Amino acid sequence: MLTIHVNGQTHTLDVPPDFRGSAEEAFAETAVDAETFVVIASPSHHIDFTSVQAALRTPTRYIGMLGSRRKREALGTYLKQAGYGEEAIARVTTPASILIPTFETKKGHPILVPRSV
Repeated sequence: MLTIHVNGQTHTLDVPPDFRGSAEEAFAETAVDAETFVVIASPSHHIDFTSVQAALRTPTRYIGMLGSRRKREALGTYLKQAGYGEEAIARVTTPASILIPTFETKKGHPILVPRSV
């Protein structure tokens, strides 16, 4: 199963282990714009990596993928072999994370702490 959350809506596709077009189909059916945040998590590296490729072809504001340091390195290699440059690879945050304001200083400025999703 591949689940994509876009602008507060959840889109779920049942994906057989050997299916190869799910991410493309999901993004084709979903309105992704510069205000969209995409977080990718699936049961296989192949689905994750093809999902990242599909996300890179959109104007999405954020692309996050769950995974380890080794998975991040493997994704970089995969994307380079697929012809993506460093700028495109840098659009992907792995592991997916957000900055969460935890408390304010005396001057009222929030302290931001990165948290993995």
